[in-house]
Amino acid sequence: MSVLISHKSALEFWRRYKFGKSPIYSATRISKAPKKIDPVQIAGIASRLDLSYPLDVLIANKGAGVVNEIVHSHYCTRPLPGNSVVRIDQELLISTPEFCFLQNACSLPLEIQILLGYEFCGSYRMTRAFDGDDIHAIDLESDTQSTPKPLLLQHSDRSQSIAEQGFRSDCHLTSVFKMRVLLDKAAGFHGVKQARRALRHILENSASPMETRLSMLLTLPALLGGFNLPHPLMNSRIQVGKQNSRGANQQFYIADLYWPEAKLAVEYDSDSFHTGAIQIAKDSMRRNALSYMGIKVIAITRKQLKDTDSLKRAVNLISKYLQRRQRYGAARFIQEHQRLRHTLGL
Repeated sequence: MSVLISHKSALEFWRRYKFGKSPIYSATRISKAPKKIDPVQIAGIASRLDLSYPLDVLIANKGAGVVNEIVHSHYCTRPLPGNSVVRIDQELLISTPEFCFLQNACSLPLEIQILLGYEFCGSYRMTRAFDGDDIHAIDLESDTQSTPKPLLLQHSDRSQSIAEQGFRSDCHLTSVFKMRVLLDKAAGFHGVKQARRALRHILENSASPMETRLSMLLTLPALLGGFNLPHPLMNSRIQVGKQNSRGANQQFYIADLYWPEAKLAVEYDSDSFHTGAIQIAKDSMRRNALSYMGIKVIAITRKQLKDTDSLKRAVNLISKYLQRRQRYGAARFIQEHQRLRHTLGL
Protein backbone atom coordinates (compact mmCIF):
# COMPACT_ATOMS: atom_id res chain seq x y z
CA MET A 1 0.00 0.00 0.00
CA SER A 2 1.40 3.39 -1.02
CA VAL A 3 1.85 6.25 1.43
CA LEU A 4 1.95 9.89 0.24
CA ILE A 5 4.08 12.05 2.56
CA SER A 6 2.97 15.67 2.46
CA HIS A 7 3.00 19.10 4.14
CA LYS A 8 5.69 19.66 6.81
CA SER A 9 6.96 16.09 6.58
CA ALA A 10 7.59 16.57 2.85
CA LEU A 11 9.42 19.80 3.68
CA GLU A 12 11.56 17.97 6.21
CA PHE A 13 12.30 15.31 3.60
CA TRP A 14 13.47 17.81 0.98
CA ARG A 15 15.65 19.51 3.59
CA ARG A 16 17.12 16.33 5.01
CA TYR A 17 18.78 14.83 1.95
CA LYS A 18 21.53 16.24 -0.24
CA PHE A 19 21.01 16.02 -3.99
CA GLY A 20 24.32 17.25 -5.45
CA LYS A 21 24.19 19.23 -8.68
CA SER A 22 20.49 18.68 -9.37
CA PRO A 23 17.50 16.98 -7.73
CA ILE A 24 17.24 13.73 -9.69
CA TYR A 25 13.58 12.86 -9.71
CA SER A 26 10.68 12.63 -12.09
CA ALA A 27 7.11 13.24 -11.06
CA THR A 28 4.74 10.26 -10.99
CA ARG A 29 1.31 10.35 -12.62
CA ILE A 30 -1.16 9.78 -9.78
CA SER A 31 -4.76 10.89 -10.13
CA LYS A 32 -5.68 10.78 -6.44
CA ALA A 33 -4.13 10.36 -3.03
CA PRO A 34 -4.15 6.88 -1.42
CA LYS A 35 -7.49 5.93 0.17
CA LYS A 36 -6.22 4.53 3.47
CA ILE A 37 -3.17 4.33 5.69
CA ASP A 38 -1.58 1.80 8.02
CA PRO A 39 -0.12 3.40 11.19
CA VAL A 40 2.38 0.54 11.55
CA GLN A 41 3.58 1.15 8.00
CA ILE A 42 3.73 4.89 8.69
CA ALA A 43 5.92 4.35 11.75
CA GLY A 44 8.28 2.18 9.71
CA ILE A 45 8.58 4.82 6.98
CA ALA A 46 9.23 7.62 9.47
CA SER A 47 11.95 5.52 11.10
CA ARG A 48 13.51 4.56 7.76
CA LEU A 49 13.65 8.16 6.55
CA ASP A 50 14.50 9.54 10.01
CA LEU A 51 11.58 11.99 9.85
CA SER A 52 9.81 13.63 12.78
CA TYR A 53 6.51 12.47 14.26
CA PRO A 54 3.68 12.88 13.56
CA LEU A 55 4.20 12.11 9.87
CA ASP A 56 2.01 14.20 7.54
CA VAL A 57 0.31 12.06 4.88
CA LEU A 58 -2.30 12.81 2.22
CA ILE A 59 -5.35 10.54 1.84
CA ALA A 60 -8.49 10.59 -0.31
CA ASN A 61 -10.84 8.90 2.18
CA LYS A 62 -11.91 11.14 5.05
CA GLY A 63 -13.26 8.18 7.00
CA ALA A 64 -9.80 6.58 7.04
CA GLY A 65 -8.13 9.65 8.51
CA VAL A 66 -5.92 9.38 11.58
CA VAL A 67 -4.49 12.10 13.81
CA ASN A 68 -2.28 10.94 16.67
CA GLU A 69 1.34 11.03 17.82
CA ILE A 70 2.43 8.86 14.86
CA VAL A 71 0.51 10.21 11.88
CA HIS A 72 -1.39 13.34 10.86
CA SER A 73 -3.55 12.63 7.83
CA HIS A 74 -4.73 15.40 5.50
CA TYR A 75 -7.90 14.88 3.48
CA CYS A 76 -7.94 15.55 -0.30
CA THR A 77 -10.50 14.16 -2.77
CA ARG A 78 -9.55 16.43 -5.67
CA PRO A 79 -7.54 14.97 -8.56
CA LEU A 80 -3.90 15.74 -7.85
CA PRO A 81 -2.29 18.30 -10.19
CA GLY A 82 0.39 17.16 -12.60
CA ASN A 83 3.99 17.10 -11.32
CA SER A 84 2.81 17.02 -7.71
CA VAL A 85 4.08 13.62 -6.55
CA VAL A 86 7.40 11.73 -6.68
CA ARG A 87 7.58 7.96 -6.20
CA ILE A 88 10.55 6.86 -4.09
CA ASP A 89 9.81 3.13 -4.07
CA GLN A 90 6.87 0.73 -4.15
CA GLU A 91 5.35 1.99 -0.89
CA LEU A 92 6.52 5.59 -0.69
CA LEU A 93 5.34 8.76 -2.45
CA ILE A 94 6.46 12.33 -1.65
CA SER A 95 4.94 15.68 -2.54
CA THR A 96 7.22 17.49 -5.01
CA PRO A 97 8.86 20.73 -3.81
CA GLU A 98 6.23 22.68 -5.76
CA PHE A 99 3.30 20.80 -4.16
CA CYS A 100 5.01 20.96 -0.76
CA PHE A 101 5.23 24.76 -1.13
CA LEU A 102 1.48 24.88 -1.75
CA GLN A 103 0.62 22.49 1.09
CA ASN A 104 2.44 24.61 3.68
CA ALA A 105 1.04 27.94 2.47
CA CYS A 106 -1.93 28.05 4.85
CA SER A 107 0.01 27.13 7.99
CA LEU A 108 2.90 29.59 7.61
CA PRO A 109 3.00 33.39 7.93
CA LEU A 110 3.48 35.10 4.57
CA GLU A 111 7.07 36.13 5.31
CA ILE A 112 8.04 32.59 6.34
CA GLN A 113 6.39 31.22 3.19
CA ILE A 114 8.50 33.66 1.15
CA LEU A 115 11.61 32.47 3.02
CA LEU A 116 10.69 28.90 2.11
CA GLY A 117 10.29 29.84 -1.55
CA TYR A 118 13.72 31.52 -1.60
CA GLU A 119 15.19 28.35 -0.08
CA PHE A 120 13.53 25.99 -2.57
CA CYS A 121 14.63 28.23 -5.48
CA GLY A 122 18.09 28.81 -4.01
CA SER A 123 21.33 26.89 -3.56
CA TYR A 124 21.06 26.24 0.18
CA ARG A 125 18.95 24.15 2.49
CA MET A 126 18.04 24.87 6.10
CA THR A 127 19.35 22.36 8.66
CA ARG A 128 17.71 23.95 11.69
CA ALA A 129 15.09 26.64 12.19
CA PHE A 130 15.95 30.32 12.46
CA ASP A 131 14.20 32.55 15.00
CA GLY A 132 10.57 32.93 14.00
CA ASP A 133 10.69 29.88 11.73
CA ASP A 134 8.89 26.93 13.29
CA ILE A 135 8.97 24.58 10.32
CA HIS A 136 10.82 21.52 11.60
CA ALA A 137 14.25 22.18 13.02
CA ILE A 138 16.28 19.16 11.95
CA ASP A 139 19.92 18.15 12.35
CA LEU A 140 21.31 17.06 9.01
CA GLU A 141 24.67 16.17 10.48
CA SER A 142 23.23 13.07 12.19
CA ASP A 143 24.40 9.74 10.80
CA THR A 144 21.60 7.95 8.98
CA GLN A 145 22.50 4.77 7.12
CA SER A 146 19.12 3.78 5.62
CA THR A 147 19.05 6.00 2.53
CA PRO A 148 16.47 4.89 -0.06
CA LYS A 149 17.57 4.87 -3.69
CA PRO A 150 17.68 6.10 -6.38
CA LEU A 151 16.29 9.48 -5.32
CA LEU A 152 17.90 9.97 -1.93
CA LEU A 153 21.58 10.46 -2.51
CA GLN A 154 23.54 11.42 0.58
CA HIS A 155 23.60 13.38 3.79
CA SER A 156 25.44 16.67 3.97
CA ASP A 157 29.23 16.50 3.78
CA ARG A 158 29.69 20.16 4.68
CA SER A 159 31.98 21.13 7.54
CA GLN A 160 30.67 21.54 11.08
CA SER A 161 31.18 25.32 10.89
CA ILE A 162 28.68 25.43 8.03
CA ALA A 163 26.22 23.23 9.89
CA GLU A 164 26.39 25.51 12.90
CA GLN A 165 25.08 28.34 10.72
CA GLY A 166 21.83 26.41 10.30
CA PHE A 167 22.14 25.71 6.57
CA ARG A 168 24.18 23.88 3.96
CA SER A 169 24.79 24.33 0.25
CA ASP A 170 22.77 22.21 -2.17
CA CYS A 171 21.13 22.38 -5.58
CA HIS A 172 18.01 24.32 -6.51
CA LEU A 173 14.94 22.18 -5.82
CA THR A 174 12.65 24.13 -8.12
CA SER A 175 12.07 27.53 -9.75
CA VAL A 176 9.51 30.30 -9.61
CA PHE A 177 8.27 29.21 -13.03
CA LYS A 178 7.74 25.59 -11.97
CA MET A 179 5.90 26.65 -8.83
CA ARG A 180 3.69 28.99 -10.84
CA VAL A 181 2.84 26.16 -13.26
CA LEU A 182 1.90 23.87 -10.36
CA LEU A 183 -0.28 26.55 -8.78
CA ASP A 184 -2.07 27.10 -12.08
CA LYS A 185 -2.81 23.37 -12.28
CA ALA A 186 -3.94 23.34 -8.63
CA ALA A 187 -6.58 26.05 -8.97
CA GLY A 188 -9.17 25.45 -6.26
CA PHE A 189 -6.78 23.71 -3.87
CA HIS A 190 -6.53 24.95 -0.30
CA GLY A 191 -3.69 27.49 -0.02
CA VAL A 192 -3.34 28.50 -3.69
CA LYS A 193 -4.21 32.14 -2.95
CA GLN A 194 -1.63 32.38 -0.16
CA ALA A 195 1.03 30.58 -2.21
CA ARG A 196 0.52 32.88 -5.20
CA ARG A 197 0.81 35.93 -2.97
CA ALA A 198 4.13 34.67 -1.61
CA LEU A 199 5.40 33.68 -5.05
CA ARG A 200 5.22 37.29 -6.28
CA HIS A 201 7.99 38.21 -3.85
CA ILE A 202 10.38 35.26 -4.33
CA LEU A 203 13.70 35.70 -6.13
CA GLU A 204 15.80 32.80 -7.39
CA ASN A 205 19.45 31.85 -6.76
CA SER A 206 19.94 32.99 -3.17
CA ALA A 207 22.97 31.22 -1.68
CA SER A 208 22.27 31.65 2.04
CA PRO A 209 19.51 32.50 4.53
CA MET A 210 21.08 35.89 5.26
CA GLU A 211 21.24 36.78 1.55
CA THR A 212 17.55 35.90 1.46
CA ARG A 213 16.79 38.15 4.43
CA LEU A 214 18.76 41.02 2.89
CA SER A 215 16.90 40.61 -0.40
CA MET A 216 13.53 40.53 1.36
CA LEU A 217 14.27 43.65 3.40
CA LEU A 218 15.34 45.52 0.27
CA THR A 219 12.63 44.39 -2.15
CA LEU A 220 9.43 43.59 -0.27
CA PRO A 221 6.76 46.31 -0.63
CA ALA A 222 6.42 48.89 2.12
CA LEU A 223 3.11 47.37 3.25
CA LEU A 224 5.11 44.27 4.22
CA GLY A 225 7.91 46.28 5.82
CA GLY A 226 10.42 46.23 2.95
CA PHE A 227 12.12 49.12 1.15
CA ASN A 228 10.35 48.34 -2.15
CA LEU A 229 13.48 48.39 -4.31
CA PRO A 230 13.37 46.85 -7.81
CA HIS A 231 14.13 43.14 -7.91
CA PRO A 232 17.83 42.44 -8.50
CA LEU A 233 19.43 39.33 -9.96
CA MET A 234 20.80 37.11 -7.21
CA ASN A 235 24.23 35.49 -7.53
CA SER A 236 24.35 36.55 -11.14
CA ARG A 237 27.41 35.83 -13.26
CA ILE A 238 29.08 39.03 -14.48
CA GLN A 239 31.27 38.32 -17.49
CA VAL A 240 34.53 40.26 -17.61
CA GLY A 241 34.97 40.46 -21.38
CA LYS A 242 38.14 41.19 -23.33
CA GLN A 243 37.86 44.94 -22.89
CA ASN A 244 38.10 44.58 -19.10
CA SER A 245 40.48 41.62 -18.87
CA ARG A 246 43.43 43.80 -17.85
CA GLY A 247 41.66 44.76 -14.63
CA ALA A 248 40.53 41.25 -13.66
CA ASN A 249 42.18 37.97 -12.73
CA GLN A 250 39.28 35.71 -13.82
CA GLN A 251 36.70 35.44 -16.59
CA PHE A 252 33.61 36.24 -14.51
CA TYR A 253 32.48 37.29 -11.05
CA ILE A 254 29.38 36.47 -9.02
CA ALA A 255 27.45 39.28 -7.34
CA ASP A 256 25.13 38.55 -4.41
CA LEU A 257 22.57 41.09 -5.64
CA TYR A 258 22.99 42.81 -9.00
CA TRP A 259 21.01 45.47 -10.86
CA PRO A 260 22.48 45.25 -14.40
CA GLU A 261 20.80 48.43 -15.73
CA ALA A 262 22.43 50.50 -12.98
CA LYS A 263 25.64 48.41 -12.98
CA LEU A 264 25.23 48.13 -9.21
CA ALA A 265 26.25 45.17 -7.05
CA VAL A 266 25.38 44.70 -3.38
CA GLU A 267 27.46 42.21 -1.41
CA TYR A 268 26.53 40.62 1.89
CA ASP A 269 29.60 40.25 4.13
CA SER A 270 29.03 37.49 6.66
CA ASP A 271 31.15 37.45 9.80
CA SER A 272 31.69 33.72 9.33
CA PHE A 273 32.74 33.58 5.70
CA HIS A 274 34.48 36.87 4.98
CA THR A 275 37.14 37.01 7.68
CA GLY A 276 40.85 36.39 7.64
CA ALA A 277 43.64 38.09 5.70
CA ILE A 278 43.41 35.82 2.64
CA GLN A 279 39.66 36.25 2.24
CA ILE A 280 39.87 40.01 2.82
CA ALA A 281 42.52 40.24 0.08
CA LYS A 282 40.36 38.21 -2.32
CA ASP A 283 37.34 40.42 -1.63
CA SER A 284 39.43 43.54 -2.21
CA MET A 285 40.77 42.28 -5.56
CA ARG A 286 37.29 41.24 -6.60
CA ARG A 287 35.78 44.64 -5.84
CA ASN A 288 38.66 46.40 -7.56
CA ALA A 289 38.02 44.30 -10.67
CA LEU A 290 34.31 45.12 -10.62
CA SER A 291 35.13 48.82 -10.20
CA TYR A 292 37.45 48.57 -13.21
CA MET A 293 34.44 47.25 -15.15
CA GLY A 294 32.42 50.30 -14.11
CA ILE A 295 30.31 48.39 -11.58
CA LYS A 296 29.54 50.11 -8.29
CA VAL A 297 29.84 47.79 -5.28
CA ILE A 298 28.12 48.33 -1.92
CA ALA A 299 28.99 45.97 0.93
CA ILE A 300 26.50 45.32 3.72
CA THR A 301 27.77 43.54 6.81
CA ARG A 302 25.82 41.36 9.21
CA LYS A 303 26.01 44.16 11.78
CA GLN A 304 24.58 46.69 9.30
CA LEU A 305 21.82 44.30 8.29
CA LYS A 306 20.70 43.90 11.90
CA ASP A 307 20.74 47.65 12.63
CA THR A 308 17.80 49.56 11.16
CA ASP A 309 19.54 52.95 10.88
CA SER A 310 22.69 51.46 9.33
CA LEU A 311 20.64 49.57 6.76
CA LYS A 312 18.64 52.71 5.94
CA ARG A 313 21.88 54.54 5.12
CA ALA A 314 22.89 51.70 2.80
CA VAL A 315 19.43 51.72 1.20
CA ASN A 316 19.73 55.48 0.63
CA LEU A 317 22.94 54.88 -1.31
CA ILE A 318 21.42 52.02 -3.30
CA SER A 319 18.38 54.17 -4.07
CA LYS A 320 20.61 56.99 -5.26
CA TYR A 321 22.34 54.70 -7.76
CA LEU A 322 18.96 53.28 -8.83
CA GLN A 323 17.58 56.82 -9.11
CA ARG A 324 14.74 56.15 -6.69
CA ARG A 325 13.48 58.17 -3.74
CA GLN A 326 12.89 56.51 -0.38
CA ARG A 327 10.47 57.67 2.33
CA TYR A 328 10.64 56.12 5.78
CA GLY A 329 8.58 58.53 7.83
CA ALA A 330 5.16 56.86 7.76
CA ALA A 331 4.29 55.36 11.11
CA ARG A 332 2.81 52.28 9.45
CA PHE A 333 6.03 51.58 7.53
CA ILE A 334 8.11 51.83 10.69
CA GLN A 335 5.74 49.42 12.44
CA GLU A 336 5.69 46.96 9.52
CA HIS A 337 9.47 47.14 9.10
CA GLN A 338 10.04 46.25 12.75
CA ARG A 339 7.48 43.45 12.48
CA LEU A 340 9.29 42.10 9.40
CA ARG A 341 12.62 42.23 11.21
CA HIS A 342 11.15 40.34 14.14
CA THR A 343 9.68 37.67 11.85
CA LEU A 344 13.03 37.27 10.06
CA GLY A 345 14.89 36.96 13.35
CA LEU A 346 16.74 40.25 12.86
